[in-house]
Amino acid sequence: MATLEPQGILLKSWEVFSLWSILPGAGSKQLEKNEEMIFKNRYLRWSLNVAIGIVTIFCVTVIALLIWRNIEQSTVAERRAVKTSNGIEVTEVAAIGGIKQSLNIRGKDLDNPVLLFVHGGPGHVMTPFAHSFQDAWEDDFTVVQWDQRNAGKTYFLNDPAEVTKTMSVERMAADLIEVSQYLIKRLGKKKIFILGHSWGSVIGTMAAKQRPDLFHAYVGTGQVVSMIEGERIGYEQTLKLARVRGNKQAIAELEAIAPYPDQKFDGIEIRSKWISEFGQSYYGESSLVGPILLKGLYSPDYTINDLSYFIRRPAPYWFLDAMADIDLRRLGYDFDIPIIFMIGAHEWQTPYPLVQEYYEQIRAPYKNYIVFEESSHFPFMSDPDTFVKVLKEELLPIARKP
Repeated sequence: MATLEPQGILLKSWEVFSLWSILPGAGSKQLEKNEEMIFKNRYLRWSLNVAIGIVTIFCVTVIALLIWRNIEQSTVAERRAVKTSNGIEVTEVAAIGGIKQSLNIRGKDLDNPVLLFVHGGPGHVMTPFAHSFQDAWEDDFTVVQWDQRNAGKTYFLNDPAEVTKTMSVERMAADLIEVSQYLIKRLGKKKIFILGHSWGSVIGTMAAKQRPDLFHAYVGTGQVVSMIEGERIGYEQTLKLARVRGNKQAIAELEAIAPYPDQKFDGIEIRSKWISEFGQSYYGESSLVGPILLKGLYSPDYTINDLSYFIRRPAPYWFLDAMADIDLRRLGYDFDIPIIFMIGAHEWQTPYPLVQEYYEQIRAPYKNYIVFEESSHFPFMSDPDTFVKVLKEELLPIARKP
């Protein structure tokens, strides 16, 4: 009996495919699948190319920015280099208030009087921006930028979570007194000057009141008087300006937080937003990014990691809880040292009318109120030449007195 070969009764796979493909509708379905696969492959290749392109552009941009930063840093560092034989240019760590805190000390002559800059915020360090305004100060003063508790370089020297538990107005004022004592001993002085800006003016005024024996004089700029009253006056002025300008968005957002402020300062971010937008923070500018923040990118005093503080920094919730109780008038109006206010004519962040009223009540051995016509909250940055001129005229004669 004849034997049938397998190929005689089975169709090869390619023959099955060929037979299937000629069935009605079968070829078109396969074609659609093939086209779909081709489209998906092309889309995947296109997506991959786009992703590679984006990553490449990002990497090139980052590299370019780092090169630019390095060049700018070198330029600034060379310009600011202290080359005098009796000068000082150092960033050091001191034990203050039970933690490590960072101090940047610079000046052409250690025989000059010491000026301690007490930054605002809390947490708004000025060390990485000092290169944009401080150089001329260093001719006649040894200038100290102090990164306060949980701020700037100090933030990285300790456990931020643990330090946050210690934060209070009183603790910060005590830190300022300790820093002043450290500098007096470190730099061989009998007294120093303190310049308090914004929040720094709160603890600066407290220190001047508590320990006048440590200070030649107190200088306030962006001077705080009463937090709750200052916010109320500033809010009313900002809303008034929004209406004058016909800014519907500003009007709607500001009216939505009325009555402002309450005891918890709900809506403070809205008030702060429009203060900045209307140039009531940095005169003539609608943002702090250009005139201040970008300058920190090429500070020779701050590394990339140091700058990451501005992203990592904790929100000062402790301060929001304390704000309603801050009223420097409760300290009394009698001071044992000279009191000098250097205030922007367009200052509404810490409203100048309230500062003027406070100043009129102050009794001190010497006092002066200087107005900067083209400034608001940052006169030392927006009008640096006039600011340093006034600093020298006001402070150097005081320092020379026995």
